[in-house]
Amino acid sequence: MQSSQLQLDNRNKPNALPKQDWARLASSIKLTPEQEAVFLKWGPFLFKLRVALMKEFGESAVEPLFGDTVPPVVLYPAVRPDQYALAHPASYDEREIMDHIELSSGPGERVFDPMVGSGTTLSACYRTGRLGVGFELYDHHVELAKRRILTLTGSSHEDGKNDLWLMQGDCRKLMPMMSPELFHFIIFSPPYFNILKKPSGERAKYRESIGLPVNYGNSPNDLGNMDNYAEFMSQMRTVYSQCFRILKKGRSMVVIVADIVRQGTFIPYHLDTINAVRAAGFKLRGIQVVMDHWKRKNIYGAPRRPFECFHHHYALAFEK
Repeated sequence: MQSSQLQLDNRNKPNALPKQDWARLASSIKLTPEQEAVFLKWGPFLFKLRVALMKEFGESAVEPLFGDTVPPVVLYPAVRPDQYALAHPASYDEREIMDHIELSSGPGERVFDPMVGSGTTLSACYRTGRLGVGFELYDHHVELAKRRILTLTGSSHEDGKNDLWLMQGDCRKLMPMMSPELFHFIIFSPPYFNILKKPSGERAKYRESIGLPVNYGNSPNDLGNMDNYAEFMSQMRTVYSQCFRILKKGRSMVVIVADIVRQGTFIPYHLDTINAVRAAGFKLRGIQVVMDHWKRKNIYGAPRRPFECFHHHYALAFEK
């Protein structure tokens, strides 16, 4: 883009960009106009097609067909969350969970989520034919998960029914009671430190305006209510150590996280999570970048300093 095309904003100290260009350039996922036109519409199909062709014909034969049209990120087309996902302040896309479950476990195998929230992982287990086990700290989220299971299966939840188990309590206290090497796969999304303790921003304001919760709750056992980041990561290492103990040797765990900003300070949460999980004994197997294309493009830091606007999260894959 030539400078003559820009409407200069002289208030900006680090640049002279208008708002729309600042927002575009500050996004953590950058797409060319060609990628915007093709990828956002056909991305999931093209991504699966590219993977299938690469398996059949090899990378060197397939890459010229795609070039840079399909970036190496995963995208799930935006869909309206159901009532159970909406009722939880930090739900994730069930399709993403199902993909990981189908990749890293087989039918009838045991899958565990130590922080099951609204029951998304249990729902994904039911849909993929796995045995699902989940712990949840808050009773209101347990009831939410039970309602989800009722809607999904047509019957009220009882432990073991439909191959699903759900228990209320602090996973740090419950996991030591479980047998070692019990599970074939573990997947969960831990709290993003305390970003929901005093939520702000457009999303929180919108949820409050329509009567939806903006935080997990006020339990002193909630790791998302801790104010000291070092202590928070120490407690998360305790969780990961127990995950290592109860996972079968040679099997996988996926942790879904995103980087965070607290009081203007960038925190590379995904890197700290990798270090914490490796300290628990796991090997890092890979990192998948998932594009949150549905998020609005904001201009954090304007007009004084540029700041990245996160439009992606990470699925961190580990192996015992």
